[in-house]
Amino acid sequence: SVANHLNDIAKDHPALVIELCSRWYPDASPDLHWVIKHATRSLVKAGYPEVFPLLGYSDNIQLAAPSLELTNESLKLGESLEFKLELESTANSQQKMVVDFALHFVKANGERKPKVFKLKSISLESGESCRLLKSHPIKPITTRRYYTGTQLLEILVNGKSLITREFSLATE
Repeated sequence: SVANHLNDIAKDHPALVIELCSRWYPDASPDLHWVIKHATRSLVKAGYPEVFPLLGYSDNIQLAAPSLELTNESLKLGESLEFKLELESTANSQQKMVVDFALHFVKANGERKPKVFKLKSISLESGESCRLLKSHPIKPITTRRYYTGTQLLEILVNGKSLITREFSLATE
């Protein structure tokens, strides 16, 4: 599809895809809005700041210090990472944001590499707060190998790092 091709092009030429989608967006039908959103999904996950306003998300998100709690900071392979995130808007007007989370998994060389996952798109009014709960299974899959060690959970809002927490993973 057009959206998939644009998403592939965005991996090498993000500015080109953002510029094209910006030209399409003002007069776009609902179907074309879907194409634009789908075409820019890798750019959202990568945190390109230019893509968020294009998709209608707020610039310069204003939040109180977030609260991030892990249910268990020590996991075994096959268990789930469970966390609770609380966000509170300190802006004077409504803010629309994409909340994602990245798991920085330990690799074979001992370094950590992030994998970004979708959490939720939300709108918060001035002074409004929101609680998000997530349970993410850490189980064997064919596309990823897990290594014992200290991993990292990172919360991203409109592509920007908001807060992090470490957790340990035992694979044996």
